[in-house]
Amino acid sequence: MPEENLSIEQAFDLAVQHHQKGNFQEAEILYRKILEANPKHYQSLGYLGLLAKQFKKYDISKRLLEKVIQINPNLAEAHNNLGLLYQE
Repeated sequence: MPEENLSIEQAFDLAVQHHQKGNFQEAEILYRKILEANPKHYQSLGYLGLLAKQFKKYDISKRLLEKVIQINPNLAEAHNNLGLLYQE
């Protein structure tokens, strides 16, 4: 798989592209591979949380977004996404 030679940043960019194009399985695989290499990659955690929300896996989404906030408490986007999740 060519993604194995990518940097974390390149893999994340590719994952987001897959996510935006609706290739959710490919995006999830890349987010998880990034998290294997760097469990505190809050961007991947956040997007994985949004992906879980899209599929109505609210408990998983909440856990992931809370982890993002734990890692980066000043990230307003994560607080906003968690708030939107509570509105579901």
